[in-house]
Amino acid sequence: MFFANAEIVSHDTRQAVAAAPTPTRRVVVAAEPVTDVDTTTADVLQRLHHDLDAAAGVERHFAEVKDPVKDRLRRYGLLQQLGPDRFHPTLGTTVDTYLTDSGIHWREEDSEPNADPEGR
Repeated sequence: MFFANAEIVSHDTRQAVAAAPTPTRRVVVAAEPVTDVDTTTADVLQRLHHDLDAAAGVERHFAEVKDPVKDRLRRYGLLQQLGPDRFHPTLGTTVDTYLTDSGIHWREEDSEPNADPEGR
C-alpha cells in the first residue's frame, strides 16, 4: 500500500463491507505483498480504523505483515491503535483466530463451518 492506491483500498474495503449480504464482523487484509507504508497510507488506515472498527464494529485483522512494515506502523502510532493482537503470522492463523473468537467449529471433512462448538 502506498499513496497511489491507499484510497482505492479504502474505497474497496468500505464497498465490500456495505455490499456484504450479512453484517461484516471482520475484514482480513492479506498483507504479504505490502513492503512499505507511507504517510498517506497511514492517514487512510487511521480513517478506515475510525470508520470501520470504532464506528461500525468491524474488526480489521492483518496477515503476513513484514517486520519492516510493522516497524513503520509502530512509528506512525498505528500498530497500537489498530491493536497488536490483530496482526497474525499467516492467513491460516488469522482464520483460526476468527473461528476461536466466534465459537465456530470447522469440520475439515465437510469443508463447511458448523456453529455448534461441539462439532455436532
